[in-house]
Amino acid sequence: MEIIYRTLTVDDAEAVRDIEVSVFPREAWSLEVLRVEIGGRWSHYLGAFRADELIGYGGVKGGVEGDLMTLAVRDEERGRGVGRHLVEGLLARAKDSGMEEVFLEVRVSNLPARSLYTGLGFRDLGLIRDYYRAPLEDAVRMGIKL
Repeated sequence: MEIIYRTLTVDDAEAVRDIEVSVFPREAWSLEVLRVEIGGRWSHYLGAFRADELIGYGGVKGGVEGDLMTLAVRDEERGRGVGRHLVEGLLARAKDSGMEEVFLEVRVSNLPARSLYTGLGFRDLGLIRDYYRAPLEDAVRMGIKL
């Protein structure tokens, strides 16, 4: 079945929350935070849908410099290019909105995500000690010029 990518709206926040809780059980954003983020003036959120079911999402926000705020794909959909397509779509929207560079933080241990970002042109910018709290872990700061 075909995957459809579209801009998320505040009405999608509950579906985003369902994935958020399953992918980030200890660090999941609240429904209210998700609504604020998705509806934010400087935010661009993109969702991947299969048969009207949200299977992945991501968001970028900022002005000249942007931040890739979040990216998550349902466990059973990983390894099929959904994350790559979401990041490519977010980077295109970031560029179209005037962002010149996008940054992100990723867990040191999250090798699949780090590989995805490196494959899309992000470069390592340094280590941030104890960035994540649940569990405590360092982050790698990455960036890409658009």
